[in-house]
Amino acid sequence: MLDLPSDCGEGGSRDEFVHLLVGAAERGSNTAMWMIAQLRLVSMTSDIREDVRNGAVHTIFRILDSCGDRMSEKIWDAYIRSVLLPMLENHSRVLPKFQDLHELTSMEPTLKVILQGLNGTFATSFETLAALPAFEEIWGTLLVHLKAFLHSGAYSVNKAVFDSVAQMLTSFEGKDKIGQRPVRDALELWIQSIPVPTETMTATNANDDALVAYVKLLQPICRLLSEHIEAQDILTIMRNLGLCIELSVAASYGSDIDTTTKLQNVVLQGFGNLRTDFKGVPLAMIAQLAAFTVLPYKQQNNHQNPKQCSFVAFAKKAMKLLEITLAKHAENKEVYNTKGYLAAVFALNISVRGKYQVEPQGKAPALWLQAASTAVSIVEKTTPFIQDFQLDEPRLNDIWSATLELFDAIAHATLPVSLNNLDIISDESFDIQALQKLCSIMNPCLASDRISSKVLDSYLASLFTNSLIHAPHTSELPSLPGDQLLKDLYKVRFGRTSDSPFNRRIRVSYICLDELFSLAMTHEQHSGERLEVHSDHLNPGHGKLAQMALPYLVLRCALPLKSYIADQPLRGRMPTPQSQRLELLHILGKIKTLRCDPSRLASQGNGGSQTVNSGHIKISDSSRRHLEWLAPLVNRALGEAGRDVEVRDALRSVMDIVIGVL
Repeated sequence: MLDLPSDCGEGGSRDEFVHLLVGAAERGSNTAMWMIAQLRLVSMTSDIREDVRNGAVHTIFRILDSCGDRMSEKIWDAYIRSVLLPMLENHSRVLPKFQDLHELTSMEPTLKVILQGLNGTFATSFETLAALPAFEEIWGTLLVHLKAFLHSGAYSVNKAVFDSVAQMLTSFEGKDKIGQRPVRDALELWIQSIPVPTETMTATNANDDALVAYVKLLQPICRLLSEHIEAQDILTIMRNLGLCIELSVAASYGSDIDTTTKLQNVVLQGFGNLRTDFKGVPLAMIAQLAAFTVLPYKQQNNHQNPKQCSFVAFAKKAMKLLEITLAKHAENKEVYNTKGYLAAVFALNISVRGKYQVEPQGKAPALWLQAASTAVSIVEKTTPFIQDFQLDEPRLNDIWSATLELFDAIAHATLPVSLNNLDIISDESFDIQALQKLCSIMNPCLASDRISSKVLDSYLASLFTNSLIHAPHTSELPSLPGDQLLKDLYKVRFGRTSDSPFNRRIRVSYICLDELFSLAMTHEQHSGERLEVHSDHLNPGHGKLAQMALPYLVLRCALPLKSYIADQPLRGRMPTPQSQRLELLHILGKIKTLRCDPSRLASQGNGGSQTVNSGHIKISDSSRRHLEWLAPLVNRALGEAGRDVEVRDALRSVMDIVIGVL
């Protein structure tokens, strides 16, 4: 057993300790002579010659490896304080003085040898080290010196230090006698040592390797802290993880459009492993993940940094984690009372709005499609809690306003000319399913008397706008949303012979049109029919929404009738364009079967009874009251009907109903 002579005390300075060792060696102590040899090796570890200093470091750790199991606790303590820590101190003191990158690079091999030696020592002798009375003090001093290594500015050194500390921390696991102080010291080192590019070292691909090692170090720290981690720790960790993504750079070869980078993967894993059972933490995580989802769109505007990542694949994975996080904390009222939920929906809405307009979108599913799918899932999972929490009206209206913006973003699309029909049909089918799901969720909630008229108007205006199959003339449309929707109901534009282009997403237009009809129906009619959009989620109290929907519906039905009245005389024997013809037939069929509750006919100053009186029509059947608005236009269209028997019969059948209920 190697042990120091009793007269070589542990106290005093290093010079005093050396003096005592020399005296013991003169008296014939082999251990003292062995120790003096180690002290002389320490001075050689900072030699200007690389081979000399590397050889000295190798020798120190080789001797320690062969003799460590025979060293007493006293000599271990002396060895660490007099050999290992001074060796680290010599280098940590010298590194900041290097201004030349070449000089710094020349020291890297020695630093890596030192770190490898420390790893081996902790791996083979951790039980002995942990039993030292001054272990926490020694560990803290060790981290101070390693922190100086990290501030050297060399990314490869940073990577080596992070890897080394992570490997040393694995020795802590399963050791109950190790307190939380050493692990918390490691966390402080992690928080303060993010490898930010310096003036001499700009962001390069090598920085990403250092960042990966930095993020991986977080894993053993969080495992060891476990139940002792605090909310402020987690908030700081999330901030640093977000900064890691900001500091990342694009790979020299390859792209992160279709697959995430290694750094992006470990950052998301880091978020996924964090505890979120602290007040304020779920909101911060939702906000950070929401910010990740819009990174591809920020990059579109960042033309000054061509090495910036695209973040497309990363944003898709962040959306999935955002959905999981919101679902996990759906029962937390704080998520809705603050801007956590709104931040998520707004961020996803940006992605959905970018469809067909922002490139790249990555491999399937496209970025906008992933955002739409995630947003609908979030709305579906959170709506029951939003309803149960009885949020204050301003917050409730903000939530539904954001949801309606999402609805409009899904329904709307500006199609590039180059987009082929197969892609349009596929994307449209997805959007239809999403819209149907949103309608089934939203409509019962929007029936609440706590929802403002402004929110309902925005919903109806969105349905109206997205239901347009053919673009109307500007004179035919009032300002939307507005109070004077039916002011110019009977004002017909000049006729034209050119065919109006139709919306290539025609199925979405019909879905929105049918939803307008559905909202205006009586509850009795709802109960007797299977509606395509939301028959399973009816609410008999949706009178206000239906009341406000009726003017939009009447205006929407009037548009194809007025186009027919204006253009048909100019066509002669030319047939009506098929898209316009089918739209007209669809609307005529719908208005024949529609039943509306007269109590829902609000007097909004939008031309209701005042306009009807000008047509000299008064319908006795209150459930057919919508025909009072439309009958004058239907009658004029019938007068212009040409040789199209089907259209003429459809117009006549509507007038027959009007005559029958006068």
